[in-house]
Amino acid sequence: MLGQHPSPAVFESLRKRLPGSSFALQTAIVSNLAVSTGGINYLLEAFREKEFNPAVLTEIAVSERLSSNISPAQQKQLDALWGGNENEVRERQQVIKSRIAGIAISTATPGAGKAIFTQNCSMCHQVNGQGGLVGPQLDGIGNWGAKALTEKILDPNRNISQAFRTYNTTLKNGKQLSGLYRRAEGEVLIFADATGKEFSIAKSDIKENKPSQYTVMPDQFRNIIKEEDFYALIKYLLSVK
Repeated sequence: MLGQHPSPAVFESLRKRLPGSSFALQTAIVSNLAVSTGGINYLLEAFREKEFNPAVLTEIAVSERLSSNISPAQQKQLDALWGGNENEVRERQQVIKSRIAGIAISTATPGAGKAIFTQNCSMCHQVNGQGGLVGPQLDGIGNWGAKALTEKILDPNRNISQAFRTYNTTLKNGKQLSGLYRRAEGEVLIFADATGKEFSIAKSDIKENKPSQYTVMPDQFRNIIKEEDFYALIKYLLSVK
């Protein structure tokens, strides 16, 4: 509905919802910012400030509107902001698509996948009480389905749970801290460092608390885990009901 009434106020309202939103919502917002050169100015500024996942720009709903409405000057800005990373983003999307298709025909077994999980994932994730607590425990993860699991592993920054989002916090005394947001306890915010150890920050001491567009989950599993091992890992995770 907002997209049907383009104006600076609407564009600003849409842009404010980009940071921390799901990939699907970011796609919807950016596609509506792409309806005019005025909206594209807000889109470019949001891209410059890293307020959304760049992969959004490769979605058909976005790319078609951009190609129809972007001005030559804006296209130059967009090319500069991509900085040579557009091909990498598109390649990642193609790998995800290919791996989703390959799961169904793979002969890999859940048993083999459990060893891959232990080697690559268990230091941060628990299954049946075994493993680390840096990331979410994965009991029942098989209910996600193959597509969602593939996207999460190969593009971990696509959708970041609020319960496991990294925040970059600047205190009033100038000190900067970074950690996973855990919870609020009255006038104190609780975070966890990369090892899972919790620390607290008083709300009154915070000058700025900005969500990061990146999760602490490694971003290179598409290159680290061999294709057949990846299929085994997915089949193991699908078996965890």
